[in-house]
Amino acid sequence: MALRDEDPPNDTIIIVRGGLLEAHAVRKTTNDCLRDFGFIGLSVFAAIDMTMDDLCRTNDALSRPGKIRTTTFGDLRRTSFPVLPTFQRPHYSVILADQENGTIERLIGCFSAPLDNPAKMIGDSH
Repeated sequence: MALRDEDPPNDTIIIVRGGLLEAHAVRKTTNDCLRDFGFIGLSVFAAIDMTMDDLCRTNDALSRPGKIRTTTFGDLRRTSFPVLPTFQRPHYSVILADQENGTIERLIGCFSAPLDNPAKMIGDSH
């Protein structure tokens, strides 16, 4: 898999992962990534040059789940999770050193509690 040639995003840029981000789902997703691409990674999307709401509404992978979890590039970097620019922008991969319970729990701890997905609120009066 080729990496995009771009500068690392600012620490304050919001990262979004669709769904509840439960440990069993992280383990399955990272197993799939290891099998398919040779590294332990979790797909996320960055709100670069757009709001988080717009990202959720315009990205197919993010528009489906009822809940999302958020973090920032800075929070992931401070907890030693590299984030690489993979596939097409705004896709990134959070890299895990291993799939031990402590590593997965530390990763999950970087993210917010589950939030209602703004993509599901289209047409709402809010």
